[in-house]
Amino acid sequence: MGSLKKIITAIMALVILASTLVGLAVPNIVLRVQEIGEGSQPIVSPVCSGGFYPVQDGIKVQLGSDLPRGSKVYVILYDSNGNPVASNYTEFSDGLPANTPFIVHFNSTAMNSASFSKTRVVVYDGYSQNVSTGTVDLYVQKMSVGNWSGEYAQPINITYNGSKTLHGWPVKIVLSNNNPENPYGSGYYYIYWPVLQNNIQSIHFVDSQGHLLYYWVEIFHPGTYPNYDDAYAVIWVNVTDIPPGGTKIWMIYGSGDYSQYNNGKRVFWFFDDFESPSLASDGWSLYNPSNNGSRLADFGFGYHSYRSFDKFNYFDRQDGAVKNLPSTLPRGEYNITLEYWDYRKNLTRGALDRVGIVDGSGNGFGAVMRAMLDGSTINYIRVDTRVNYVGTTHSGTGFQPPVIYNNTWYLMRLNIFTNGSIEVQIFNQTGYLQGEPMGEVWYLNDTKVDFSKVYIKGGSAYYVDGMRIRFTQRAKPEAKVDEWYASLVFHPGCYVPETPGETSTREYIIPVTIHNSTDVQSSKLLPAYVVNFTYRLNPSDYTNVYVTDANGRPLYYWYYYQPQTGITWFWVNVTAYNTSKTEVIYVHLNGTSYDSTYFDPARVFWYFESYSTPLVLDSMSNYTLDYSLSRIVIAGYNGTVADMDAALNMSTVANWVGPFWTGYSEQFFGSTIYLHGVGILGNLSAYPVLSPDGSYAQQYGTPGGVFSPALINRWAIYSITFNDTGGVSLYGDGDLLAKITISKAYRRSTLYWDYLNIGQYEGGPSSYSWVGLRPYSYYAPTVTVGTLQPISSSTLSTVGTSTLGAGVSVLGASSAQEVPKK
Repeated sequence: MGSLKKIITAIMALVILASTLVGLAVPNIVLRVQEIGEGSQPIVSPVCSGGFYPVQDGIKVQLGSDLPRGSKVYVILYDSNGNPVASNYTEFSDGLPANTPFIVHFNSTAMNSASFSKTRVVVYDGYSQNVSTGTVDLYVQKMSVGNWSGEYAQPINITYNGSKTLHGWPVKIVLSNNNPENPYGSGYYYIYWPVLQNNIQSIHFVDSQGHLLYYWVEIFHPGTYPNYDDAYAVIWVNVTDIPPGGTKIWMIYGSGDYSQYNNGKRVFWFFDDFESPSLASDGWSLYNPSNNGSRLADFGFGYHSYRSFDKFNYFDRQDGAVKNLPSTLPRGEYNITLEYWDYRKNLTRGALDRVGIVDGSGNGFGAVMRAMLDGSTINYIRVDTRVNYVGTTHSGTGFQPPVIYNNTWYLMRLNIFTNGSIEVQIFNQTGYLQGEPMGEVWYLNDTKVDFSKVYIKGGSAYYVDGMRIRFTQRAKPEAKVDEWYASLVFHPGCYVPETPGETSTREYIIPVTIHNSTDVQSSKLLPAYVVNFTYRLNPSDYTNVYVTDANGRPLYYWYYYQPQTGITWFWVNVTAYNTSKTEVIYVHLNGTSYDSTYFDPARVFWYFESYSTPLVLDSMSNYTLDYSLSRIVIAGYNGTVADMDAALNMSTVANWVGPFWTGYSEQFFGSTIYLHGVGILGNLSAYPVLSPDGSYAQQYGTPGGVFSPALINRWAIYSITFNDTGGVSLYGDGDLLAKITISKAYRRSTLYWDYLNIGQYEGGPSSYSWVGLRPYSYYAPTVTVGTLQPISSSTLSTVGTSTLGAGVSVLGASSAQEVPKK
C-alpha cells in the first residue's frame, strides 16, 4: 500500500497547488484507489485468459480480454528458487484490444536468469483524463495476477472471406515446422513439440468463449530432437461458428487427458474409421452377399488407427459393400466432399479402386485410383459414374499423377459441386500437408441425385481408411497456427467462490448446477448446448446481470422477465458434458465484470428472431423461420427445441386446429409437400398435425395431451421439441402439455427438416414477440437452481504489491532460463 499512499499524497499536493492558481481553470479530480478484496466493493477481474512467450528482448504477452485505457501490464521474472530477478511494465494509454500481442522488455541478463515456470503477469488499471470536461480520473487497482498453468496455448487464426456464418464446420489444421507459415524457417519450432508429442492425450481445442470443441487427429508423426523438423500432424476441428472475416480458436496441451474429444463422428457429417468389430456392426452391408469379398483388416492408416476396410476379392460388379448415409443429400443443395485413404496392396482380380456415393438405386459418382501393378507403368485417377451400381470411368480434363505406387497410402478426394462439375484429386502425405494434389481431373455431369449411400467397390486387394464426408464451398476457411504461449491462470481472475463468506456485499450470485447424463449410451460432449432455467427474480431490482462458468469465464446468456408470473427465464449457451460430471455456472447480480456483449440471444440460440411489433397470425396464415433445422442435426444433435413468447387464440370449432407448429420438409410424396408437428384443437386437445397441401396444418391421429385454458389469450413461454424419431413435445410455462409421435408415413426416416413453420389454421389472432431455436439431446442434462447468495469481498484472494512500486527496476538474477525456444 506504500505506493498508493504516495499517489494519494501527490494528488493532495496537486489539489492544493491548483487552488492557489487564481484565474486558472481547476480540473475536477476524481480519485479511485482500491485493492482487490478491500473495501465494500469487491473486484472481479475482467482478465480471464492469456499467455506469455519468451522472445529475444523480453516477454511477449497476449490477453484474452480488452484492457481499458491507462492500463499497465507488469511482468515479474523469478529464478528457479522463486527469488525476484527483474520486473518491468508496458502501459496502454488508449487501452488494448483482446488477443493483441505486446512485449514487456527485459535485457538478456534478466532473461537468461529467469525461470520460465515462475514468470508472473500482473494487470493494473491506471490513469485516464477527459480533456473536454476537465475531469481527471485516477484508477489504482490491481485487476489480475496470472501465473503459468503448466499448459501451452497455440492460437489458431481462421480466416474466412465468405458472407454467411458457417456452423459446425470442420477445419483442417496442419502442424509442421516446415510449413510456409513458420515465421522462423527451418531449425526453429513455433510449435512446442517436446510437450505436444509427449502429451498427445492432453490436446484439446476451445473457442474464444472457452467452449471445448470436438476434433479428430488424422495424422501425428513425432519428430526428433533438437529442432523437430520431421514432426507433423493433421488435425480436424469442428468449429461451432465461423463468422465472415474469420475467428480464432486455441489448441491447448500439456496436462490432462482430453482424448474423449478426439472423435471423427462428431467432426464430420459422415465418418468411418473402420475400428468397429465388424462391417455389419457398423452398418455396412455386402452388395452381393454370395460374394463375400469385403471385410475388416488389422491394418490401419493414421493416428490410433488399427483397422481398415479390406476389399480382398472379386470384381466391381460382383462385390463390394454399401452403407447408408445419416440422411439424404440432394446434389443441388450442397457442394459435397468425400475423402478417404487408399492403399493398393497387389493385383488379384481388378486393378481399379472405386469409392463414391449413390442414391437408393445405385446412381451416383465416385473416385477411381489405379496404381502401377505387376510391372505395369499404367497409373491414373478418374471419375466414376454409376447407373444401377454399374460403373463407368472417365478420364476428364486436368493432370495425372506422375506415379502411384503399390503398397503406399494415398488420400483420394471426390468433390461433387452443385454447378454440375465433378473433381477427383489424389495426395500423398506430404502433398496433403501442403494441400497440393499429385493429380487432379475434372468431369462434367449435372445429373440430379439424392445421395443416400456410400459404396466401396472396384477391383480387389486394396484397403480403405479414414472415410468422411463434409460440405465445402468456394470461400473456404483456412487455419494458420500462431506461435505457442505459456497459458496463464489469473488469480483472483474471473471466478466466483464456491462458498461465499458471511459478510455480504451488493453483489450476489445464483449457483446453477448442471447434472449431466449418466446413460452409458450418451455422447461425451454437447457443444454450444443451451441450458434453460427459471428464477423468481425481477431484473429491474438489480443491475449488471451476467453469467459465468465455474472459472469465471463469461458465457453468452439471455434472460426474459415474464410479468404475468413474476418469473425470469434464463437461457445460457454452454458446452455440457454428457457424462456423470457435474458442472456449476453462476448468475451474477450487481456484478463488477458486467459486459453487455454477452447478453445476446443471437449468440445463445442457434437462431433467434424478435419482432419490434408482435408477429400476428390470423386464420389461414403461417410464418416460416429462415433457418435450416438440419444444421442442428448435422452438428450431432437429436433434434430441435423452439422457444417462444406467445399469446394464443384458439379455434372455436372443436375438431379444427387453431395455432400449430410444424417442421417443414421438402419431401415429396407424389406431388404433396408435408408439414408435420403439433397443433391445438378447439376442444383444447393437442393433436399431431400435417398439411396435405404444403400450406396449412390439419389434425390427424389421436390427441397427445390437453391444453391448459389458463394459457389462452395471455402471454406465455412455449417450448416445442422435435426429435428425430417423430416425437413432438409441447410445453407451456415449463409444464408438459402434450407428447405425441408423428406417424413414420408422414416424416423422413431421420429429422432433416428444412424450416420451422408457425401457423394459425382456425381462430386467432395469435401473437409472437420472439422465437429462438436451440439443440435437443436425448441425454439432456438436468438443472438445479440454487438460492440467491451474497459474495463477500473477503473471499476474493489478494496478492501482495510491495514489490511493485511506481518505479519498478531490474533486480539481480542468478539462474538459467528453463525453456529455451530459439
